Amino acid sequence: MEKVFVDTSGWVAFFVENDRNHKKAVCIFEDIKSSRASIYTSDYCIDETITTILSRGGHKQSVLAGEALSGIKNR
Repeated sequence: MEKVFVDTSGWVAFFVENDRNHKKAVCIFEDIKSSRASIYTSDYCIDETITTILSRGGHKQSVLAGEALSGIKNR
């Protein structure tokens, strides 16, 4: 099974709708999901993602992203 590592910029683009790469990130994540690949990230990427989203989108959006990322496998 394929493994895909997603860094902070990928997560932010996926979660922040007004990010210039949002549509592209959504398409990429759909491709990953359909290929049944495993998604991996790091604690550092999760921390950076939540912090970046907090500054760009606010508290509620950062909490939603944090909850969504809580089930991702960490390396």
